[in-house]
Amino acid sequence: MSMLFLSTTLGFATGLSQDSRVDGDGLFVDMGGQDSYPDIHRFNPQTINQYNASLLNSLSVKSEFLASLKSNDNLINIDTRRWVYLLSQYENGKHIVSTLRKMLSDANVPQEFLFLAMAESEFKSKAYSSKKAAGIWQLMPTTARELGLVINSQVDERRDPIKSTEAAIKYLRFLYKSTGKWYLAAIAYNCGLGRLQKGIKAAGTDDLEVLLDKHKQYIPLETRNYIRKILAMSLAFNDVNNLNQENKTYLLNMGANDSIVTVHVSPGTSLSKIARSADMSLSALKKYNSHFKENYVPLGRIRYSVYLPYEKLSYFKQNFKDSNKNSVFLAHTVKAGDTLSSIAKKYHISVSEIKDANGLKSAFLSINQKLILPIDKYKYQRLAANDKKTEARATTKTNIRGQGYYVHTVKEGDTLSSIAKKYNISIREIKDANSLNSSFLSINQKLILPVVKSKYEKLALDNKAYKRGF
Repeated sequence: MSMLFLSTTLGFATGLSQDSRVDGDGLFVDMGGQDSYPDIHRFNPQTINQYNASLLNSLSVKSEFLASLKSNDNLINIDTRRWVYLLSQYENGKHIVSTLRKMLSDANVPQEFLFLAMAESEFKSKAYSSKKAAGIWQLMPTTARELGLVINSQVDERRDPIKSTEAAIKYLRFLYKSTGKWYLAAIAYNCGLGRLQKGIKAAGTDDLEVLLDKHKQYIPLETRNYIRKILAMSLAFNDVNNLNQENKTYLLNMGANDSIVTVHVSPGTSLSKIARSADMSLSALKKYNSHFKENYVPLGRIRYSVYLPYEKLSYFKQNFKDSNKNSVFLAHTVKAGDTLSSIAKKYHISVSEIKDANGLKSAFLSINQKLILPIDKYKYQRLAANDKKTEARATTKTNIRGQGYYVHTVKEGDTLSSIAKKYNISIREIKDANSLNSSFLSINQKLILPVVKSKYEKLALDNKAYKRGF
């Protein structure tokens, strides 16, 4: 699928909060509450004008737009409850706002698109919509893969704060190049470029005020509310005088000291081990690394990026010892009757090694729980050479000793059926491992294949697949 085809047919699912919407007549941020709150925050036009000239210019919006609004004499009204709600949304992103701002700036994308991310997900990396969009930027699975993100049983890079932002920037710049105006890029991000172009054709203009006409409905209601919400939040969170009156000026530089740094570790490394090394709790580490689906760094690459807050970098460097460089990793799915002792005995490793690799504090296991098992590669080679029984039963699914992951790059002519046949696994296993909803494959797409451990020499289990990476 070409980028042009993707962008003209696919929109981005948004609007996670069904309570949060914008009134159709102006920049009125309405949470839809039933209660009445008399305390109103009024953003004076004179105050806003100090910022809106910059805002309008950066988003390519005509200056007449705000002047034409019908919202209570051009005031933006946000009652106490709604303002507190917006503040909580904004502060959800404290740990990443500074990094997002810098990435947008470096890519010459308007800073106001920070509020596009806020409108999309409330800065929640684990946010999912009913349309299967995910992450800070609410990317759909197909679109995310087109933009180079990996989604499989181990990782969902839509939830990666850095890689998802790089993908969103790439897409926004494409939309800007296609439309010529940043506010049109924001609209297309929500409803799709094809839907926007249809609306512009019907309206006979791309003027924002015309496109937002609620009677003509040139663009969907969700999108009309969406662009207003971005503008309203941009104005509200940059009104210096109002923020000063409320002792909220810290919001202007929120997260300035909360930059994210990247460290590299071997595949299979326990997140608990990384957290301990960085003097963090596991939950705090996962806040920065919610793209990892398991409690260990995904298999399949020589090294993997892990994110830490800058102030924890020195702890990590001092305490972390990468003991996985000489290890081969097996993924074991817990079955009825399995215990840590029986699994340790089966794979010739210790119970403590299993617990440490998986961040386990107790011996309790649950059915279908996935465990990562680090095995010294030299010991592994000896096991592979002597494991004739498993080799003989390699094709029997119920007798699989364990599973590993092989990385296959899709070539011209490949189909799920041909790949499944080549590696002696089922199409369903391939789909599950890579979160595929259809049989569509693209050239150079990377697939993680859960292969039988008995195929040691034939596939990746001599550690070559891990050196190859993807």
